[in-house]
Formats: sequence, structure tokens, C-alpha cells
Amino acid sequence: MNINIIEIKQLTRIYNVTDGRELRCKQVLYEAIDLAVKEGEFIAIVGPSGCGKTTLLNIIGGLDSIGKKGRTRIFDQESGKEIFIPEAEGDGQVFIDNEDIAGLKGNRKAEFINKNIGFIFQFHHLIPELTALQNVALPMKIMGKSKKEAHKRANELLEEMGLAHGVDKKPAVLSGGEKQRVAIARALINNPKILLADEPTGSLHPELKQGIIDLFCQLNKEKKVTILLVTHDRSSLYDENHNLKIHRFIKLPIEKEDKKKTGIATGKKQQIMVCPRCGAPNILSILNHDGKDVYTCLRCRGIWLENPEGKQINQKLQCLKLQTKN
Repeated sequence: MNINIIEIKQLTRIYNVTDGRELRCKQVLYEAIDLAVKEGEFIAIVGPSGCGKTTLLNIIGGLDSIGKKGRTRIFDQESGKEIFIPEAEGDGQVFIDNEDIAGLKGNRKAEFINKNIGFIFQFHHLIPELTALQNVALPMKIMGKSKKEAHKRANELLEEMGLAHGVDKKPAVLSGGEKQRVAIARALINNPKILLADEPTGSLHPELKQGIIDLFCQLNKEKKVTILLVTHDRSSLYDENHNLKIHRFIKLPIEKEDKKKTGIATGKKQQIMVCPRCGAPNILSILNHDGKDVYTCLRCRGIWLENPEGKQINQKLQCLKLQTKN
């Protein structure tokens, strides 16, 4: 049985949504989620826009922090002063091949990521001044390998990608599909165990999308590379007989199974209303908490099991989950 190469434990990510200097809402993107990916799996991460697909990929790849990040200034009514709060905050652990990535710092973190993880983005991010060969060889040279060794490996990969004819061409003269194949070769140059692909076909012509997906399937099957693919295009993941080409989907948002035990109230779009208790414009209607509608104010923490008859504001926020009082 394959081992878990990626393990996510109790991952939480919260965004502090502000309006001017007012804290409007705490948007909970993930609420203590657990997730495991086995070595050699090919998984597609799907879900509506704004549900956190790219954020999850960036956290797994060490491009985004798990805890607090950024800061924004708001006016705190209790103290009567302006204070700084994080733009985002969170908790949890992410293990890559049994390594806690939060514990990696500086050069050690960079070396670990460069060796174990390959990144492919919607827009290829090739360096325009470099040839295809030089772009592909760059991560290997950063690892301290010689130019000769890096170029030999880059040539092999470009040939595998069907781009032996384009090794000396710069990105400006390559087609969209060719650029993305160069980017895939670059991601593979250090023989990573994991490929993280964020909408890699999103900017391509429909005729080119299937070729890129088939290439990922080939890499997964032949090189046993673990692949996490963020996509909106589910149809390209099925063959002509409607059989799934990959192993499975991860659908966001991930909800906790035992809502009664955890006290998590979940819903999708919630109306913002003026709180009848403190006058703040942040009453949120939360659906299906123990079978009842719940209305709660994020400022004074008032909670109503019935509509508090606050003044409705013509605005909506995407607040996926909220922790309510017992």
C-alpha cells in the first residue's frame, strides 16, 4: 500500500474582511480540515471560485504560510484606538514526505521545495530572455549542478515533451501549448516527488487542453509522480467512454462531518444585516445549525435562532463556516 506523501492536519484559514477601517466579517475558508494524499496519486482539486483551491495548493507547496500573514489597520471600538490585525490567520500542520513544512526556514526550506515539489501555473512564467533549454535547466543549476549536466537533463525532458525542435527558441516565438510544455519540463527537472498544477490549461485553446491533461496522466503513470491539479474543466479528466483518467477528486469547501459535535454552522451566501443590538452591519444568516437557521453578529456576538428583524443590506459575503457559541 502506498504511503501518504502529503498529510494535512486540522488546517484552518481565516480572512479578516474589512471595509475601510471597520472589521466587517471573519471569512473562514477552511475549518480544521484533514486531508491525505498517497504517493503516486493523481488528484484534481475542484470547487467554485473563491473556495480556496489555489490557497490550498500554495500552502501545500510552502508558497503561503499556515499562520498569520499580512496586517491591516482597523478602528477598535472597545479601546477607541486604531490597531493592526492580520489579513489572514490560521493553524494546522502540513507534512510533505513526513517533513513538517512549517518547521523549514530559509535556505533549507528553499532546497526542500526545489528538490521535492514542481510547480506549474496557469501562466507559464518563463523568463523571456532565456531559451527553452535555459528555462528548463535553471532549477537544476540553482541546486548547484553543472551547466553541462543541467543542459543534458533539460534536453532529455524537452525531447520527452515533443519539443526537441524548440530548445533554442525563446518564449516569444513558442505557442501557448509549447510554453506550457516547457513549464512542465522545468517543473520536472529535479525529479520532484510532487507536481502542483494550478489551472495549467486555463489559458490554453480548447484543442490544446486535452494534450496537456494526457501528458499529466502519462507522467503520473510512467514516472509515478504525485499530482495535485486545480481545475474548473472536469470534462477533460474523462475519456471518451466517460471513465475517470485520474484517481479521485477533492471538492472544496470541505465540511466537517459531525456538525452537532463541533458546533459548526455552515452555509453559503449570507445576507448582511444591521444588528438590532449593537448597530453593526454584519448580521449573518447561517444555514442548517442543528436543523435551525442561526443569525449571529460578529461584533457583539449576539446569536438569534429567529430572524432578529435587523435592517437588510443589499450586499452578500461568501462566509463558508462560522464557530458559534454553545
